[in-house]
Amino acid sequence: DAVDAAASLIKRADPAALAMKYELPLSDDPNKFLAAVARKRGRLKRGGVADVTKASIDVLRDFAKGEVKFFVRPPAKEASVNNAEIVAQLSEAFDPTKMDAEVL
Repeated sequence: DAVDAAASLIKRADPAALAMKYELPLSDDPNKFLAAVARKRGRLKRGGVADVTKASIDVLRDFAKGEVKFFVRPPAKEASVNNAEIVAQLSEAFDPTKMDAEVL
């Protein structure tokens, strides 16, 4: 569904980039934002009702063309745990014949 895809994009996109691109104040509700985009672009149904579906297709098309900047911040780097051990001797050498016998 184009409306759901555009709504999730609006939730995760940079609010300043969206406001600048569409010259609209960003709303907390993606559906209200899509309705404002529809009115601004003249995407209206009969009776002057905003066509949110066509507006969401416009937003997705703008994203696909690279006109809407979107990125996801990488997760915070966690402290790595060092599990190194000092061993007294090496383990047994790898023998592929034993591996085949175990698998079969």
